[in-house]
Amino acid sequence: MLHENNQATISDLSGKNHIKIEVNTSEKYKDKLTVKMGDKKAIIKKKDLYAIAFMIADPETQADLMPVKQTRVRKQIRQYRVKAKKDIRKGEEIVFNAEVNTPIQVIEGLNRDIMGGKYTGDGRTKTKSGIII
Repeated sequence: MLHENNQATISDLSGKNHIKIEVNTSEKYKDKLTVKMGDKKAIIKKKDLYAIAFMIADPETQADLMPVKQTRVRKQIRQYRVKAKKDIRKGEEIVFNAEVNTPIQVIEGLNRDIMGGKYTGDGRTKTKSGIII
């Protein structure tokens, strides 16, 4: 997550028209990017840029870019006993089990980082390239 303004330049193969992309973290522009090419400037939504990246990616890269939420749970089984007062023989006990899944840890990120990487156990993931996020 970015906490300050950033700029990136994409070089044109002809060397004439470089594209500058500016990420502004102010509240007004939090979901937008400023794209500049020469004197022309456009403000686009971040999700449109993600859609373009997803559109041009091959299936393997698309799978890596998919957001994933993984929840580790602990299964707890409780046994309840109920004494009947009517319809069943009075005083007879009914015993039933109830399963409850209690979340231990919720991990959110990209598919490649969670499924393709090695989870470190402290809320971060070590990717195949060795980067810990």
